[in-house]
Amino acid sequence: MELNRVSQKPCPVDIIAVAINGKNSAQHCGIVYTNAAGAVQFCDMQFEHRLGVGFPPDNYFWAKVRLAVEEVLQIAVFVEMIIKQHNKRPLPYSFFYARDGFDATGQIRDGVGVTCATFVANIFEQFQLPLVNLATWKTRPKQDSAFRQRIIDLATDDGNLPLVRRLLAERATFRLKPWEVYGSATHNRYPVKFCQAVKLAKTVSTLVRKRALP
Repeated sequence: MELNRVSQKPCPVDIIAVAINGKNSAQHCGIVYTNAAGAVQFCDMQFEHRLGVGFPPDNYFWAKVRLAVEEVLQIAVFVEMIIKQHNKRPLPYSFFYARDGFDATGQIRDGVGVTCATFVANIFEQFQLPLVNLATWKTRPKQDSAFRQRIIDLATDDGNLPLVRRLLAERATFRLKPWEVYGSATHNRYPVKFCQAVKLAKTVSTLVRKRALP
């Protein structure tokens, strides 16, 4: 499995990659692309109305997504469109996954929100290039509930009561984990089904523990 640490092997220009942190208990992911100025950038949904854009963190790991040259360019341009639209209308956070979450201009559709993982998944689905087959995803009630509560607690600590109320009102659904997105990106055939993604995520976890630096 491909697992490149940014500090040891920087992500090259003109590819699309999925990048993850090295924290199993607080998994996070984002997308790596090359912007119009030719700089490699990391874009990630961090929380309600918080979209990060900057250089890939040194302590993150990245894996190249298998795409044609024209697909790489299309996705890079679309990420920049999302960033531009976010500056006008910030992205909401939501546990609920909605297909076709962005319109053709990169604007989030009404009533739609994303996590860090579904943000990445939505970008690829925009071009009918899904990394994961979410129709096969299953709920993991205990894990999913713990994750939901952790996020709601963070929103509570932030004093964001409107977000807390909205998240509490969302019906329980499956969770797409960041390392499942990353593992799927390393697979030789997309989209990846749930059972295979879970296995790949376990491999990611094992490799991260071995390669993570203090």
